Amino acid sequence: MDIKIPETYSSLFRDINGVVKYHNIILRTLSNNVSSEDNVDAIISKMEEILKKANGIGLAAPQIGINKRIILINLGKKHIVINPVILEKNGTYISDEGCLSIPGLWGKVNRHKNVILGGMSPSGKEITINLENMSAVVAQHEIDHLNGILFFDNETAISDSFYWQKDRDSEPLDIEYLDTQQFPQSAEM
Repeated sequence: MDIKIPETYSSLFRDINGVVKYHNIILRTLSNNVSSEDNVDAIISKMEEILKKANGIGLAAPQIGINKRIILINLGKKHIVINPVILEKNGTYISDEGCLSIPGLWGKVNRHKNVILGGMSPSGKEITINLENMSAVVAQHEIDHLNGILFFDNETAISDSFYWQKDRDSEPLDIEYLDTQQFPQSAEM
């Protein structure tokens, strides 16, 4: 799916703050597993700096131009997971989602309320993390990035809920699609 960025929002899509923006091919690319040759500490340090500067709650390495499977979740408690895998999932949680790579676009996605992630810690130890509610949503959103999936084309996106809005005080604009396809209907989880 491809979306049309309204002219009034185009200034938000300059590559400022270190976040790769929509239409960069890395956002549609399957990320590679992290290996022992990768400088994980440098990647994580850069991700933390960019996430803080962007005032975000989650970030995946492709969003900073690095095609590696690393996610960072910072919602009260910080979680860094290398080569994350969803081991278990249940429940339903629908919320408005946005994305640092697609500034101004918002919409509802039907996600799992609870997930158990497996992966590695920055020190290389195997970890398992239980996440619920928004932390689970952020983890699923970031793992989608690792798989080259943007939130508006997730199979559980609620098609008629997407809109452009710069901030809470501005009037929302309807989203325009560049092709004739529509988003799939939301799926049961």
